[in-house]
Order: sequence, then C-alpha cells, then structure tokens
Amino acid sequence: CPPRRGRGGGGGGADDDPRQRRGTAPWWLQLMQMLPLILLFMSSFLSVPYRSEAPWHLHRSPTHTERRFTRVRGVVPNIPYFVGPDFDKQYSRRLDQLKKVELEVERDYRTLLTQKCRGERENKRVQVLKARKLFSRAAREEAMQRAERLASPSCDEYNALFSGGPSPSPPRW
Repeated sequence: CPPRRGRGGGGGGADDDPRQRRGTAPWWLQLMQMLPLILLFMSSFLSVPYRSEAPWHLHRSPTHTERRFTRVRGVVPNIPYFVGPDFDKQYSRRLDQLKKVELEVERDYRTLLTQKCRGERENKRVQVLKARKLFSRAAREEAMQRAERLASPSCDEYNALFSGGPSPSPPRW
C-alpha cells in the first residue's frame, strides 16, 4: 500500500491544502511585501528637517561664548544672549536673518522670565501659607511680613521689558 498523502483519505495532496502552504513563501517575496512599509518609514524619517545647533543660546556654552544684546528694530532691546565666534560673519550683513534670530531670543527670554516669575510667585504663596499656620501671633505676623517682602526679580524684569516700564504687579500674560 503506498503511503498516504495529506490528511484526508481523499485524493488531494499536501500542496492542495492552503494551511500547509502558509509560511513557505521565499524570503525575497516576503521582503517585497514589506517594501511599501519600509519605504513609508524611511520617507517619513528622512522628511524631518535636520536642524543643526541654534546659532545662539541664552546662557554661555562651550560653543556660544560671545555675549551680545538684542538691538534690531522691532525687537525688545538689550536682551543678553550668547553666540559662536562666526556669528557676525553669517548674520552681520543679513538684517532679516539677524532680526529672525533676535525675535527667537526675545520669545525664549520672555518664556524663561515667565517660568521664573511663576516660580517666584509660587514660592511667595507657599511662604504666606506657612506663615498663616504659625500658632504665635507675633511669629505669624513676622513670617507674613517676610513672605510679603520676598523679591521677585524675574517678574520685575518681565514687566520692565515687556510691559512698557517697571511695575510692581505680576506679569500680564
């Protein structure tokens, strides 16, 4: 009796059963099926623009050692920032590019001062809450006065630069 082919007793062979053929495709055919996904991934990865290091920083760094101040018309003047040694070569003759850089400096400096001011105001609020919890009236009043006298230099600088002059009020966002 010849050996049986396939599972059923009928005449079909193993090649006729689709469950048997699954996973037998050659490697290059599987690669061809994955190619659209690979291309999609690569195109999205390559379409992200490469951004080199910014030409400026708000704080001194190993590559940004020369201190400058904003001075272009339409930008808040005298905001300090740091640039690399070749900054003037790239931007001194291109006023539009320099203005773009200084507007970025202004925006980031405003954000930095806003964050610092919020921290100073939160610190003051916490000190007031701690003072209110003191049992002794004299200690409570002294702690409240100390909390009220806490300086908020970032808020003051924010108001001086972005609100048209010095003001004791918190920043207007």
